[in-house]
Amino acid sequence: MRILILLISLLLFTVPAWASPFVVSDPYTAPAVIPDYFKVVLDTAASVNSPAYQVPTTSNYILHFDVGGVTIGSHSVKVQACKAATVWGQEACSAQVNFPFTRPSATIVPGDPTNLMLSPQ
Repeated sequence: MRILILLISLLLFTVPAWASPFVVSDPYTAPAVIPDYFKVVLDTAASVNSPAYQVPTTSNYILHFDVGGVTIGSHSVKVQACKAATVWGQEACSAQVNFPFTRPSATIVPGDPTNLMLSPQ
């Protein structure tokens, strides 16, 4: 239910969400440790840091990573939630989580019609 409300909120209140599909996470809420950024690896590309996105309606933080430019076929996103290094310690990251997904072809063709016949109606 929370995910559904989050997705509806993102679609209604963030205009860029209409342009592309995004990989999103469940929200991080207090008292949980809020990540500063997420390390994201798309397929075999180099890791990129995606800042934690603050949802305007709830002030919670989520991963919000654009995957609209991927090619047709199977893909994999690997993600870690991280806290930046400070004078008090090193960068700290969670375990890496894998999310496989498939981008379908642009046009999905229906099956051929079957059992064609004449009808008086």
